[in-house]
Amino acid sequence: REEMRKVMGSRVESGAPAVVREVAPGGSRAVSAAARAPRRPSMREEMRKVAIPIAACILGALTIMLGHKTAGLISIYFGGQAGLSLFMKLVLSETAVSEELGLRGIPAPFLVTAAQQVVAWFVILPVAVASARWSSRSEGSGGGGGLRVKSAKQWVAILMFSAAFAGNIGLNNLSLSLIAVSLNMIIRSCLPIVTLLSQLALARCLPGAGAIEETKTSEVLLMAIGVLCAGVATVASGSSIPIGGEGNYIFGCLVCLLSVVAAAFNLILTRLLGSSFHMEPVDACTYTSIPCAVFLLVPALCMPHPTAWPHYGMITDWEVFQKVLTLSPKTLGLVLMSGFFAGAYNLLQFLMVNYLSATHTAFCGNFNKAATIALSIIMGMEQLPGGVWSGLMVGAISGNIMSFTGFSYLKATAKTAKAKDGAPAGSETRLPSDVVGKDTIST
Repeated sequence: REEMRKVMGSRVESGAPAVVREVAPGGSRAVSAAARAPRRPSMREEMRKVAIPIAACILGALTIMLGHKTAGLISIYFGGQAGLSLFMKLVLSETAVSEELGLRGIPAPFLVTAAQQVVAWFVILPVAVASARWSSRSEGSGGGGGLRVKSAKQWVAILMFSAAFAGNIGLNNLSLSLIAVSLNMIIRSCLPIVTLLSQLALARCLPGAGAIEETKTSEVLLMAIGVLCAGVATVASGSSIPIGGEGNYIFGCLVCLLSVVAAAFNLILTRLLGSSFHMEPVDACTYTSIPCAVFLLVPALCMPHPTAWPHYGMITDWEVFQKVLTLSPKTLGLVLMSGFFAGAYNLLQFLMVNYLSATHTAFCGNFNKAATIALSIIMGMEQLPGGVWSGLMVGAISGNIMSFTGFSYLKATAKTAKAKDGAPAGSETRLPSDVVGKDTIST
């Protein structure tokens, strides 16, 4: 009631009618503006938006049972990646918290990500322990395994990885709470060129910090085309922003760019520290999840940020959590579910890379990105801007995905050629952000 008084009071002060008098044959009755608003979808209707990815996972499992493991894993990977992306958009900005107040989503990206990491840790830990025991038995040693970190240098490396990973995923989820899934993915696809520029800047500031990866002119050209297409898609998407929403849109795009920079440094740290720090992805997730959650608690408690909630200005994640806990505590169960899905998705990536290869998994990821954008539009989670901007945006998205798919193909070809020439292959450590050569959206 207190919140309704505040909202209705603000509407009256701004000149908007808080109550409308409707005349009916039986007399007049007062109808609130909230009651006249169109009905918002229920939780069951919202969950239908991820029905296709869930169906893909079920189909993949059945395919594996029939003996077609490769096709089954690819289907499950599509369902897992697309479903997790759409589910996170649902959690952060779509699910109903209060219909009367018009509050949608849980715009607490840092706190949500921290909770995900803790839940994912409990999901992955048993697998990591079993993997370490199996490794020690297969090597015939009485102890050891992949789960032991013995030196201070390794712990420093873990903390550095965790800090970069926290910035990467936390900022990404903040942008996802403010902008569309398609725009978020398009901006995030610019990671290769941002990584290259970051390596050049690091080499200039710290000579000898690490070798810069060799890049051909054709690869740079494809990256430039991809970035240009991302810019066109951003402008096209912004053409449909309603009056008053430009601030959140621009802020969401800028935060997404910052998340790409954090992801680039995440990859650079992996390559710089990985030569003497060999760890399987499952073990890396086990060690980095809790430190990552601790790093995320700082902005969750202390950093106010804009949200899509009406009549709310800058607000911290902790304040969002308290409001959701008061108005709709059952909604917080979606956060715990997302942590379970994130942990399962990490394990799925591990299986994909080990069964297919990092290169094939990256190609699957590029296809999944295009499919996820199409699903988000088909399921009504976002709309094309309309008019000529719609065709421009579709063309820009297609150009972006094809450019970076071509870039991935050239990189894969170069690695194959080096392997044939006798160059050591697979010497780089594969940590969570580098396991498929691209970033993930929420793990």
